[in-house]
Amino acid sequence: MRVFEHTERVYFSDTDAQGIAYHASYIDWAEHGRTEALREAFPDETFLDFMENRHLLITVKHIKISYRKPALIDQFVTVRTQVKEMGGFSVTFQQEIYHGEDILAVLELKMAFTDPRTNRLTRIPADIRAAFEG
Repeated sequence: MRVFEHTERVYFSDTDAQGIAYHASYIDWAEHGRTEALREAFPDETFLDFMENRHLLITVKHIKISYRKPALIDQFVTVRTQVKEMGGFSVTFQQEIYHGEDILAVLELKMAFTDPRTNRLTRIPADIRAAFEG
């Protein structure tokens, strides 16, 4: 499966008073990583156009996080995103958050694809499947 990378800085708003990243910041960074993976896979569409053109909502069904080391203010973190498993209506992402070579956290997220017009599950479109498998 294809691996996508996204790097960003740890800002003050991501941290507590001691400059250590909040646990929820890792979920935000993972979200940014998945969004940027879609942008990389489909560079000619804005994120909203991408979702609207396919009549999709991609919602989190399950998150599992293993925290290993803290991220600190002003560090750069890199989110590596890849598909671990793809079903008919859902996808499981494996995401690792790094600072340099140090793994800070490992996340596994199961996401469901739904049609906002019906609020029902919908099959993963072939172009999305191909983009993540390539």
